Order: sequence, then C-alpha cells, then structure tokens
Amino acid sequence: MELVLMVCLVLAGWYWCMRIAAENPPKMHGMASAPRDGTPIVLFVKPDSVPHTSFNDDGESYKTIGFNQFEHNGIDQWQFAGWDWSHDCFTEGYGTPIGWLPF
Repeated sequence: MELVLMVCLVLAGWYWCMRIAAENPPKMHGMASAPRDGTPIVLFVKPDSVPHTSFNDDGESYKTIGFNQFEHNGIDQWQFAGWDWSHDCFTEGYGTPIGWLPF
C-alpha cells in the first residue's frame, strides 16, 4: 500500500510540474550564448535535407540534447542526438541548432 501511495504522489508531482511547464514554457536562448565547453544542453534544431534524423520525422524543428567542445579542441561543431527511422535507434543528429536551454 505504501508503494502505491508513493507512486501516486510521484505521478501527481510529475503531472503538476508538466502543467506548470506547459503554461509557462521557458524562453529559448540564442546560440551565441550557448556554452561551448562540453556542457550537455537542450538544443532546438532545424533539420537539414538529410532524411530521418529528427525525432518527429515531419521536417519541423525539434528538441534534442547535445554539446559543443570548442573550448577543448578548437573545433566549433555541435554534436547532438538524432533518430534513425529505418533502424529505430539513436544516431548522430543533422541540422542547424537554432536555440538552447540549460538542463
């Protein structure tokens, strides 16, 4: 019974947090201010012409996680997760990051 109560409380808290987030979505930051020290961040990505790399497969911008290692290796390149719809697995994402949020 205690486990059921605990699960109910967790789900109620999760639902409450999701409602607040939906009603007050965070403001996306411009890419000029994104950290380039390897810190993982939430990226908003505009897909390019490579098919099957976004999570929703409709050509719209999508959210994913990624990072940039410029401060460590001198290469200003964003690496982020994508999805391979042919093999149903994660793959390297393709596209142009257009905004970001911290975790």
